[in-house]
Amino acid sequence: MITLKGIDPRMIANNLTPYEPTHPGEILKEEIESRGISQRKLAAQMGVAYSVLNEVL
Repeated sequence: MITLKGIDPRMIANNLTPYEPTHPGEILKEEIESRGISQRKLAAQMGVAYSVLNEVL
């Protein structure tokens, strides 16, 4: 761990904890399920092909 006088150790890049970002498809899938709509209906409302939305999910 690197320390610098007067600097919060959590603000130093080498001391940051890496994390795994959430895939956009996970967020969309949760929303689809919670709203009770189908992937086809969402694709139509978004104006994209079902196959394109399905690839993201």
